[in-house]
Amino acid sequence: MAKRKDATRVQIDEPLHMILPYIMPHKTEAEVSSFEHFDVTNLVDYIDAKRAKGSELKLFHCICYAVAKTIYHRPLLNRFIAGKYYWQRNDISLSFNVKQKFQDDAQESLMFLYAKPEMTLDDVSKLILGDVKQIRHHGSNDIDGTMKFVGKLPRFIITFLVWFLKRLDFHGHMIEALSKGDPNFSTVLLSNLGSIGAGAPYHHLNNYGTNSIMITIGTLDRNEKKATLDMTFTLDERIADGFYFAKSLRYIKYLFEHPEEMEKPISAEMPEGIIEAKHHQAKVVKEVKKPKAFIVKKAKAPEPPVEEKPVAEEPKKVEEAPRRPVVEVVKPQNRLEIVRKAPPRVERPQSTDRPARPERPERKPFQRDGERRFPPRGERPERGERPVGDRSER
Repeated sequence: MAKRKDATRVQIDEPLHMILPYIMPHKTEAEVSSFEHFDVTNLVDYIDAKRAKGSELKLFHCICYAVAKTIYHRPLLNRFIAGKYYWQRNDISLSFNVKQKFQDDAQESLMFLYAKPEMTLDDVSKLILGDVKQIRHHGSNDIDGTMKFVGKLPRFIITFLVWFLKRLDFHGHMIEALSKGDPNFSTVLLSNLGSIGAGAPYHHLNNYGTNSIMITIGTLDRNEKKATLDMTFTLDERIADGFYFAKSLRYIKYLFEHPEEMEKPISAEMPEGIIEAKHHQAKVVKEVKKPKAFIVKKAKAPEPPVEEKPVAEEPKKVEEAPRRPVVEVVKPQNRLEIVRKAPPRVERPQSTDRPARPERPERKPFQRDGERRFPPRGERPERGERPVGDRSER
């Protein structure tokens, strides 16, 4: 049986999901995207109250906690496909990019975060803030140094190295030192584009690694009454069906609307009935008409009928059909000839200035089979005296 250090193999009983890795072997062939619009009014008020007490809590920290808690309670989201097999990860990992400075030419660093079941929102926030400060202070981390070293190698060596790593990952023997801090091997890869004033566009998955979920975060839209946030989710549809994904989003929506639940550990149970569909049926109220009192009304006398005077009809104008030319039918012995009366044809005088047509030379008739087509040898004309059209010699 195949084994991996970072996951456990899962047996699939559904026929469709058993064959999907063979029909769509790459993640980019099986990705689906969903754009969501969340109401984060309560969450923003909660963050403002925390920051008023001296906390450094940010909206991105709450999003990371909500995603980690959702994946913990919806374990199918923590799966991936490698070597045509389904695998369940041993840990919940989040990764994202960190900009050292808010400048165009500033360097980006990759950050890897393991979400443990006993963590609360404060623990996640402190862990992210500590790693970000360390990266911005030192300028890079271990994975950045490894990629910088590999990027300086010759092109053919990098091509062979990437192919070799893909084969190792296919057979479950990936080098742990390379995959431990690589975002391509995390559960979720987040991109906080709202921090630079951008929206939440669609982002593709990567065929390298085991990452199956990509989330982009847009700009916070806040006014006096309401605060909203746009997010785009890109997932590998082979790990679960669309119904499972749709119900999982209700966990994130519930945590945004009830931020006090984030003070509990990730492993804390969620209230029942969150993922159940809520169908609000409008109550149909039938209006009962009250019976009216019977009122006796006197019948009116019938009015005498009014005689209608006949209206004189105007005579209709009859349009005369266009007259056709008179046709005389003459029936001779052999055929039917129709002669129409038409004006006599005027003969035009022929022009006398036109030159006369030259007469054509007489041609010999075609000789039939059996007759002599060529004259005797002594009677053949010379080459220069051969008449036109004679084919005696070729």
